[in-house]
Amino acid sequence: MPSLGARAARCPSCKAPFSLVAGQTLYTCGYCGASIDLNGAPAQAPLRPTQASASGSASAAMPVMVITALVCIVLGVGVSVFLLLDSGSPPPRAAPPRVVTQPRPPPAPLPAENIHWNASDGPVVMDLNGDGTDDIIGHVSAISLQAGGTSRELVAAFDGKTFAKLWEVAPEGPASDAQMRTWVAKQAGRLVMTEPGAVRILEPATGRNLGRVPLSDKPSYLCVPVGNLHSVWVEVEDGQHLEFDVQSGTSRPALKPPPSCAARPLSEQTCSMFRPRALPTRCEEPRRVPAIAGFTPRMLYRVGDLRLVIGVRSPGTSVPMAAVFEERGTKPLWHGLVADMDPLRLAEDVSEAVEVTPDAVYLGYGLKEGGMRLTRRDIRTGAVVWDVPIPGSKDGSPPSALWLLGGRMYVPHWTWLDVFDIQTGQLLGRIGKWM
Repeated sequence: MPSLGARAARCPSCKAPFSLVAGQTLYTCGYCGASIDLNGAPAQAPLRPTQASASGSASAAMPVMVITALVCIVLGVGVSVFLLLDSGSPPPRAAPPRVVTQPRPPPAPLPAENIHWNASDGPVVMDLNGDGTDDIIGHVSAISLQAGGTSRELVAAFDGKTFAKLWEVAPEGPASDAQMRTWVAKQAGRLVMTEPGAVRILEPATGRNLGRVPLSDKPSYLCVPVGNLHSVWVEVEDGQHLEFDVQSGTSRPALKPPPSCAARPLSEQTCSMFRPRALPTRCEEPRRVPAIAGFTPRMLYRVGDLRLVIGVRSPGTSVPMAAVFEERGTKPLWHGLVADMDPLRLAEDVSEAVEVTPDAVYLGYGLKEGGMRLTRRDIRTGAVVWDVPIPGSKDGSPPSALWLLGGRMYVPHWTWLDVFDIQTGQLLGRIGKWM
C-alpha cells in the first residue's frame, strides 16, 4: 500500500479532516460530499445542485413551457377550423343583441271640424305645390263639432285638385275682429294677410310667417293696385292708410288710395252696396241705355266696348232678363230671358251673381221651386254655352258674386266655395261644409 507521506487525512476540497481505515483507498467527505481517492486521483465536486443553479434551470424551462402551450393552442385552432371546413357549413354567427324599443304613443286625433268658407270674400289662387293646377287660399272658419264647440278664424290653403287642406294660419286678435278684418292677397310671389292689428307676409308653399308690420288701427280693406308689381295698399280705420312693400317688408304712408283701390262712393250710380270691391267689373245704374220694349233695366256692367244690362220684364210678372249693347249702339246685339226655359219657372228677383268678359257673360238666376243655376252665354250672340245647377243653393243664402280666375269660376255662397270649369260648366270641387 503506498504510503500517505506528507498527505494529511483531510479533504482536498474543503480541508475537513476524516479518519483513515486500513486497506481503504476511496472515501467520501462527510462535510462537502466530495470523493477522495488516496491513490492520487483528484477530488470530484459534489453532485448536489446549489440554489442558484436550480433557479437558472427553472428560468430556462419557462420559455419551453410557453412555446409548448402556444403550439397546443395553434394545433387546437387548426383542428377546429379543419373540422368546420370539412363539415361544409359556415361557422355559426353570434346572435345580435336584442334591441328593446319603447312603443310610440299614438298621435293625438285631429279635432273634428267643419270648414266654413267666408262667403263675402273671393279666393286667392296660385300654384303652391308645382303640380300645374292653381291652389286656393282664403279666409275660413273652422267650427268644432264637439259639445260646446268653438270657432277658429283661419287663413287656409287648399289643393286645387283634391281640395284637401294644405296649411292654415290663425290671425292674431279676437275671433270676432278676425272674422271681419281678415283679407288675403298675392303680390310679388308671396301672400299678404291682414289681421285685426297688423299685416303679415306669408310663404305661399307653407304659410310660414316671413314678416309682420303693425297698423295704427284695424284694417278695413286690402288691395293690390293695378299695375303695381311689389306693393299692396292697406286701408286702415283711422285713416292712416299705408302702402306695404312685400319684397322689403317696409311700409310708407299712402293716405290717398290708388285709383283701382278707391271705393266708389254711394250715389245714384251705385247699383249694389254688396258687390266686392276686388272684382274687375263694377255694377252701375243703367243710365242712358236705349229703350227696349217690355224690358226695364236694373244693373249695368262694362267690358271693353260692350255693356251688359240686367233687368226685368215689364209690363207683366217680373221675370229676369239680359241684354248686350255696344258702347254707342242704339239697338241691342241680343236680349231675352236669362235662361232658355218657361218663364213661369224663373224666380222674380234679379241676382247679383253676374260677371262679364270680352267673350262671355255669366249669369246666376233663381228658380221658383228653389235653388239657383248658372249659365254661360256668348257675349255677342247670346247663345247658351252651358247651364248648370249650383249644388246646395236651396239651403242658406244664394251667391252674390262670381269670381273668374285662371280658367275657373269660384262661387262662394253660404258656407261653401264651389269651383266650376268655365269652358264646360263642370263642378270640379267644393270647399266647406254646413253640417
